[in-house]
Amino acid sequence: MSMNAYGENDPLIAKLFRQTLIVMSVAELSTSLAAMLDGIIIAQFFNPFAVASYGLSLSFTHAQRMIGAFFASGTQIVYSHYAARGDHRKANEIFTCSAAIIAVFSCVMGLALYIFADEVALMLGALADPEHLQRYTAAYIRGLCFGMPFYLGMMFLTPLMNIDGDKGRITSAIKVMLVVNLIGDLAAAIIFNSNVFILALATSASYFCAFIVLLLHFRGNSSIQLRKFEISGFRETARAGLMPVFYRSFSMLRTYALNIIFVMMASTEYLAANTLVQSSIKVVMMCVAMGVGNATLAVAGVLYEEHDIRGLHQVFRSVLQVSLWVCGGILAAVLVFAPQILVLFGAEEIAGLATLALRIYIIGLPFICVKMFFVFYFQAAGMSRYSYWSSFAGEFFLLIVGASILGKLFGGVGMFIAYPVSEMLYILCVYILAWVKLGHFPHHIADMLFLPEDFSVGADKIIDVSINSMDEIVGLSEKAMTFCKNNGASKRKAIFIALVVEEMCRNIFQHGRNDDRPQYVDMKIIILDGVIKMRLRDNCRPFNPKERAEMLDDDDLAHHFGIRIVSGIAKDMNYANLFNMNQLTIEI
Repeated sequence: MSMNAYGENDPLIAKLFRQTLIVMSVAELSTSLAAMLDGIIIAQFFNPFAVASYGLSLSFTHAQRMIGAFFASGTQIVYSHYAARGDHRKANEIFTCSAAIIAVFSCVMGLALYIFADEVALMLGALADPEHLQRYTAAYIRGLCFGMPFYLGMMFLTPLMNIDGDKGRITSAIKVMLVVNLIGDLAAAIIFNSNVFILALATSASYFCAFIVLLLHFRGNSSIQLRKFEISGFRETARAGLMPVFYRSFSMLRTYALNIIFVMMASTEYLAANTLVQSSIKVVMMCVAMGVGNATLAVAGVLYEEHDIRGLHQVFRSVLQVSLWVCGGILAAVLVFAPQILVLFGAEEIAGLATLALRIYIIGLPFICVKMFFVFYFQAAGMSRYSYWSSFAGEFFLLIVGASILGKLFGGVGMFIAYPVSEMLYILCVYILAWVKLGHFPHHIADMLFLPEDFSVGADKIIDVSINSMDEIVGLSEKAMTFCKNNGASKRKAIFIALVVEEMCRNIFQHGRNDDRPQYVDMKIIILDGVIKMRLRDNCRPFNPKERAEMLDDDDLAHHFGIRIVSGIAKDMNYANLFNMNQLTIEI
C-alpha cells in the first residue's frame, strides 16, 4: 500500500499512461509510415513530375492534418472534462455537435477542393512547369479529396475511442489503413501505369476502411452516443482546439524561415541534409515525442478536471522516465547507426552532412519529449496563455534565433546545433517561469505543474492510497476511518466511510476481474468544511454502482450491501468509465 498526502506513486495512472502512450505513438508512427510509403512508391515507380507534385502537395496534407487536430483535440478535452464530472449528457452533446460540423465541413471542403484543384495546385507552387506540375498536383489533390471526410473522421474518433476504452480498435484501424494503402499504391504504380490520381485515391480508400473499423465501436455498449445538436457547445470545443492550430502553424512557419536562413548562411548541401532529416527521417523518431504529447492531452485533461494532484504527478514522472529511458535508447541507437539509417533514404551525395545533421538533431529528442508534455499539459489544463507561449517559443522563436546566431558563428553546423540547443533552452525557460511564479527555487514535481493556489487542500485534509490485493482492504478501511475521525467527522460518518471502502473494494477484487492483468484500486478522501468527498478508481470490469442502486429490489436487503450503504447516505454520487477505468465519486 502506498500513501502520503498526495502519494508518491500511482501505479494505476502509470499503467494508463503507458498504455495510452503506446496507442498514440503507434497512431503517429502509422501516419508517418503511410506518408513515407507514398513517397517511396512515387520515387520508385513514378516520373520526376509526379515526385515533385507529391512534394508540393505536402502543404495540403499538413493543412488537412491541422484541421483534424483542431476538431480532435478540442472535442477530446471538452468531452473528457464533462465525462469526468459524470455529466454524460453534456459530453455527448459536445460529441454530437463536433461530429455534425466535421461531417458537413469535410464534405463541402472536399467538394470545393476537387472543383478548384487546378487553382490550389498553382497556389502550392506548381508554377515552373504548369503543363506537367499543375496537372499532376491537381490530380493528386483530387484523389485525396474523396478521403477528406474519412481522414478527419479518423482523427476525430481516435482519441474518443481511447477515452471510451477501445484501444484495440484503434490498432485494428491502423493495420487496415496500412494494408489497404500499400495494396492501392502498388496497384496504382503497376496496374494503372503510375497514375497519380489512383495513387491518391488508394490513400483515400485506406482512410475510408480505417474509419469504418472505428465506427464499428458503436455497435457495442458505448458511452459515446449521438444526442441533441446544440451549436452553443462548439464554442468550448473551438477554444480548446485552437492551440494545435497555433502549434502546427508555427511549425510550418519555422520550416519556411529555416530554409531561408540555410540559403543565406550555408550551402545548398547543408540545406539538402537538413531537409532530408527534417522531412523524412525525423518523423519516425518523433513518434514517441508526439505520443507523449497526445497521451498527456488525453490523460492529464481528465486528471486536471478531477483535481487529481497525485495523478498529475505520476503523468509528469512517467514522461520523465520515457524521456530518460526510451528516448535515451533511441538517441544511443541513432548515434551509432546513423550512417546505416541514411542508406535507407538514398543520399549518397550528402551522406556525410546528413549523418552529422541526424546525430546532432537526435541529441535533443529527450528534451523534445519533455517539451511536448508541457505544450499539451498547458492545453489540457486550460492555461491558454502558457499554451500559446509554448507554441511560439518552443516551435519557432528559440530555434530561429538560435539558428541565426549559431549560423553566423559556425555556419551550417551551427544551424544543426541550434535544434538541440533550442529544446534545452525551452526547458530552461519553463523552469525559470515556474521559479518566477512560485517565488522560490522549484525543487519538486508539483512546482513544475503550475497549479493554482486553490487547486489543492492541506496535506492533513487528504488521504490518497493505492492497493492491489484483497489482503490490503481491511488496513485501507481502518486508515479511512481513522483519517475521518482525526478530521472532525462524526463516529457514525467515519464508520460508514470504512464500511463503504471495505464493501466496495471487496466487490472490486472479487467480481471485477476480467483478465489476468494486475488489479489496482485508488482511494482518495478529502475533508473540506465538514464535507467528505471520496473517490474510488479501479481498472476492473465496468460497473456502475449508481445505476445498480437504482435497480435494486428494496425487499432484498442483504443483496449489494455496500451499494445500499452508499446510495443511502451519499449526498451526491457520480460514476464514469474513462480509459477502461471505473471511477466512483461520493460526497457525504
